[in-house]
Amino acid sequence: MKAVQKLRVEQTVDTLIKYIEEKELTAGDKLPNEFILAQHAEVSRSTLREAVRMLVSIGVLEVQHGSGTYVGSGPSSPEDILNFRNIKNPLKLVKDLFELRYLVEPTMTAKAARYITSKQISELEKLSHKIEDSIENKTLDHLEYDIQFHSIIAEASQSIPFNNLFSIIYESIVLYNKNYSTFTIKEETITSHKEILQALKERDEMSAYDAALIHIVKNRRTLTEFSDKTYSD
Repeated sequence: MKAVQKLRVEQTVDTLIKYIEEKELTAGDKLPNEFILAQHAEVSRSTLREAVRMLVSIGVLEVQHGSGTYVGSGPSSPEDILNFRNIKNPLKLVKDLFELRYLVEPTMTAKAARYITSKQISELEKLSHKIEDSIENKTLDHLEYDIQFHSIIAEASQSIPFNNLFSIIYESIVLYNKNYSTFTIKEETITSHKEILQALKERDEMSAYDAALIHIVKNRRTLTEFSDKTYSD
């Protein structure tokens, strides 16, 4: 299998860890503000936020609202806890991650329908269009937009556990799209995202739950087909 270039979010995670190491920062030390960090990493502020969110979820960083971002007391890299990139059977890992998504994402999306703001809906609409354009033009940008799409939903749920569990959702999106997704399922993703977005617009918790569940089912069906083909070859 070909090595795949790291996504911008993954690169930003590495950049932030390197920054902490080079500056010899320790637990409790404050990082520069978002604007400065984004400039340092040469990424957009939205990409920076995703990287910070991942590092917060495993204790590398800590965000104190109204104060700033600080070095946490967790590990020096995501692999120390999640260890996803050292798994020898990536297909099984993606399947296991989808099982977690079954448990987490529909409920998270339903909660988002209850609390989502008009600004967040507007952001999701923009991302939905960007995902569609990227898939139709067969570029790779849709993966970054997909991650941002689900990240906003996690944030809109106003649930700290769901928000922190986003790193699991993120990892399954990355591994799935890199190794197992097809153009057909990418086209289905466009439809699924529109259905999720519509449910969120209507603040319909049940429809949001169902739309998120169907989205996962469609993706997992591709995994099952891939697994069946692998074992039959």
